[in-house]
Order: sequence, then C-alpha cells, then structure tokens
Amino acid sequence: MSDTIQLIVVLAVITYMSRLIGLEIMTKINVTPAIKTYLQYVPISIITALVVIQIMTPEGNLTYFSIPITIAAVSSGVTMFLSKSLALSLIVGMICGIVTRMVV
Repeated sequence: MSDTIQLIVVLAVITYMSRLIGLEIMTKINVTPAIKTYLQYVPISIITALVVIQIMTPEGNLTYFSIPITIAAVSSGVTMFLSKSLALSLIVGMICGIVTRMVV
C-alpha cells in the first residue's frame, strides 16, 4: 500500500470515528433551545466564511476582490433569492463566473 492510500484510509477512519462519537454524545445530552438556535447558524456561517475567503484574495499586505467570483456569487445569490432553486442558482453562478473570467 502506498503512503497516500494509507493516509486516506487513516483519515477516513478518524473522520468516521469523530462523527460517530459526536453523534453518540449528542444523543445523550438534552439540548436547550438557546443551543439549538446557536447550532442552526453554524452551517450558514461556515458557508459564508468559505465564500468570503474566495472573494477576498490576500496578496502580501493587500487584499484584492476577485471580480469573477464576486459576480458569480452575487448572481447566484440573487437567483436563489428570486427563484428558491438551488440548481438554477448554481448554474447561473457558474455561467456568470465563466463568462466573467473569459471577459476580464
């Protein structure tokens, strides 16, 4: 077995075990409404952090905005808001990003 395959297997086992342990612990704990409310915002905050990292590109001491990614993110967000369709918003965002990269 190569080192890469061994690493993938070990990381897969660690990931599975951490999720299994977390699930086991959470089933035994009574979660208050305040904690439930807090946990509902975790996925959106992670997605926001990932999008902002892509839009704002640091180079040295300066931060640049990626115009193609910004246009794709805004167009995708507007499409999602208006249509409530994930597939359509992804397609519109990808098309806008690709076209903007070709033009800019």
